[in-house]
Parts: sequence; C-alpha cells; structure tokens
Amino acid sequence: ARELANRGYYVVRMGAVVKEAMNIVHPMIIDYAMNGMRSDFMDIYLGAKCAFCITNGAGVDAVPCIFRRPIVWVDQVPLGAIFTFRSKFLATTKRHWLRGESRYMTFCEIFETGAGYFPYSSHYDDLGIDLIESTSEEVVAVVLEMEERLKGTWQAQEGDEELQRQFWEIF
Repeated sequence: ARELANRGYYVVRMGAVVKEAMNIVHPMIIDYAMNGMRSDFMDIYLGAKCAFCITNGAGVDAVPCIFRRPIVWVDQVPLGAIFTFRSKFLATTKRHWLRGESRYMTFCEIFETGAGYFPYSSHYDDLGIDLIESTSEEVVAVVLEMEERLKGTWQAQEGDEELQRQFWEIF
C-alpha cells in the first residue's frame, strides 16, 4: 500500500469483515473497511472504477472482474482455479510444502497429486501439504509488476519468458 501511495495511487483497503485496522498512516491510504463509511454501493463503485484490484480471492474481486478491471490475485489456491481468460490478470500461488520430504512441490507434482484442484484445506492436510503464504517482498513485486505492465514500462527479466512457457505447458 505504501509503495503504491508513494507512486501516486490512492489505496483503499476493502472488506466487510476485518480483524483490525491497518497499521499505517498515509494521506493516500484509506482503510475503508474500518472507517465506518462502508456500503454495498461504494463496494461496487470502487471495484468498477479502480486502477486495479489486489485480492486474495475473498469474493469482492468479482466486482472488478465484472467491470474488466485488472486484478492481482495473491496466494491463489487451488492453483488450477487461477483465472486465465484475461491478459490483465496476474496471480501468485501459495507454495506447497511437503512435510514428509521437507521440500516444496513442483507445479507438475501439484497437478499430478490433485492438489491443483483441492477445494478444502483438509485435502492438503491429508497429503501432508502445508500452504506457505507469499512474503511481503513477493507481494510488492507482483503488485509493482501489474502497475508497470499497465503503464507500459514493465520489462521481462532474462529467463522470464522461458519460465512462463514452462508454466503454461504444465498448467
């Protein structure tokens, strides 16, 4: 939020049910979820007019999707449920840690075991898989990638295109 605000964006944290207020003071960051002004109308309006949405897939992201706004999904699971039908969608997935082997699963293994489509956390537990959330640095990286893609300034790093090709082949 701070990085986007420093780049000139108003950042609005949304949500009908949140545990606590954001611990940040910045004139361009609005904790709409906690400021007592939340309404269904404003939820729709903000989703329809945003430059882009950053979400964990909690549901309100359907609004910017309907209005064809760019979306960044952070820690999307299951991996097979990532929306792929628009070019202005980016997503990260939680890393899949195999407890019994003390290692991360490959994308191939995620799909081969069925974990790419598990709807419930108990399914991951049954296979001994822990889902590991992205670090704050990884979240910042994907959000800034979206911002730069929208501005037309994003440039792929060496090897990015090959990694993308491999991912889509597996997906």
